[in-house]
Amino acid sequence: RPGHVSARCDMDLRKFPFDSQNCTLRFESWSLSSENLVLLPMAEGFAENAHPNFQEFTVTGLRPQEGLSNYNIISDTEWSSLEIVIEVKRLPHYYVSNAIVPLLLLT
Repeated sequence: RPGHVSARCDMDLRKFPFDSQNCTLRFESWSLSSENLVLLPMAEGFAENAHPNFQEFTVTGLRPQEGLSNYNIISDTEWSSLEIVIEVKRLPHYYVSNAIVPLLLLT
């Protein structure tokens, strides 16, 4: 089923506005163990249809990764997880033309 995910990622702005960022989204079931539910990325169509349209960034990569988690030391129950790393690169044109170049011309 289609859904909407709203996420927030920490950003490293030391190279701003020429920076690249990685944002990791982790999906996991709260109620079904990996015996009943295994989360897998779509075989095809995942990367082609998943690129959002950002004005400030361009998506340079999407990396899905399957995993298993064990949260209970007593039980051997494992939980299926799916991590998606979204790699984006900032488009610096706005900042270069409206901030950096004018500052250079003033000095």
